[in-house]
Amino acid sequence: RTGYFVEKEGKIEFLDDEKGYISIWEEPQPGKFYSIGADVAEGLAKGDYSCAYVGDNDTFDLVARWHGHIDPDLFGKELVKLGRYYNEAYIGVENNNHGLTTLTTLKKEEYWNIFFSKTYDRTSDTMTQKLGWTTSVRTKPLMIDKLAEYVREYHLGIYDDLLISEMYTYIIEDNGKTNAQAGCHDDTVMAVAILLQLLLEGRGDTYVPEIPLEQRGSTGIQEIIDPDFDSIESEEYSV
Repeated sequence: RTGYFVEKEGKIEFLDDEKGYISIWEEPQPGKFYSIGADVAEGLAKGDYSCAYVGDNDTFDLVARWHGHIDPDLFGKELVKLGRYYNEAYIGVENNNHGLTTLTTLKKEEYWNIFFSKTYDRTSDTMTQKLGWTTSVRTKPLMIDKLAEYVREYHLGIYDDLLISEMYTYIIEDNGKTNAQAGCHDDTVMAVAILLQLLLEGRGDTYVPEIPLEQRGSTGIQEIIDPDFDSIESEEYSV
């Protein structure tokens, strides 16, 4: 199904429209938990796309996608509709660049189920939180490697031709960084990579996320200090 959401009398309804921004492969099921990973673009008509994927927390199937050109603040409102439609889904928005505007909208709309990055302070032995997902020199290689593993091993249920096509043009450059080929896009790849980390965070108390310290800290998980990351200075990507 392809279409868009409208709000009527406090309820989110889906209207079929072949020109819509939203593709649905599986409708929300009562009692199921869902997560959403979102990559935010500037909103220019000829620029990158904003994109969000909805994933089933139990099966790791991708059940819906939002993809289109839209201003970052309006994208936040669309994410609220998407999250409410999928049982108040757990939403993770990249907090780099324009994502901060989208996150601000989520807060203004009083959407409560939002992912926070977690940072462990060894000096005070406390966890601090930052709204949204941080893509940095620490997190990007690990989130992309984990996505590659889950795609290779068929752990993700993928029904989206657009995502598959962007994966084929997502490359490792000579300097080791990963990006879309020139003239191509990677919005779907980044959105799914963020989504996967949210799905993994909820796998249970024994799961240790394959991400650095600032992203760890799901309830019940003992924090692990990795010296390999302590020596790397934080540097955010502009993606």
